[in-house]
Amino acid sequence: MSSYYFEIKSNEGSKVASILFAKVVSILHAVTKVDGQSPIGINFPFMQEHKNENVTSFGETMRVFGTKGDLLVFLRNASLSALLEEPDLTVSKIQEVPDDAAFVQTLRDRTVERRKKLKIKVERYFPYMKLKSLSNKKKFSLFIKTKTVQEPTPGYFSTYGLSKDGSTTPYF
Repeated sequence: MSSYYFEIKSNEGSKVASILFAKVVSILHAVTKVDGQSPIGINFPFMQEHKNENVTSFGETMRVFGTKGDLLVFLRNASLSALLEEPDLTVSKIQEVPDDAAFVQTLRDRTVERRKKLKIKVERYFPYMKLKSLSNKKKFSLFIKTKTVQEPTPGYFSTYGLSKDGSTTPYF
């Protein structure tokens, strides 16, 4: 169970945050790609989806969840350490998750990806990250959505830190 977390906050607004958070997700993916799963999950507590407006955002905060040991190992990754030194970011210390936290699944939204392949403009309606595949080097958009659940589901996450097989992260 993800009983610890740290926060990464953008000091430059949500547009810059999306780019910086994509870099964090890329580093997580590179670190965990070998196993095909990750003990570390992510969520965006202030994510906004606006289906009728021209505004989508992950917000300015990304939370990274895991055991204290897994988070310490991830924070010691050289690429992540260098990124977190940027003045655009503030990183909290590792903290315990509050007891009264709710739970969410942070999911890859493949329905949006299918719409995009049909040349339907979706970028302005749904939060996404621009990433680069490690295997074929092609750029792609990773669309993300959250789903609130009643009970926590322990488990591993995808190599992007997203819910896998129903795994959840605390939401507060």
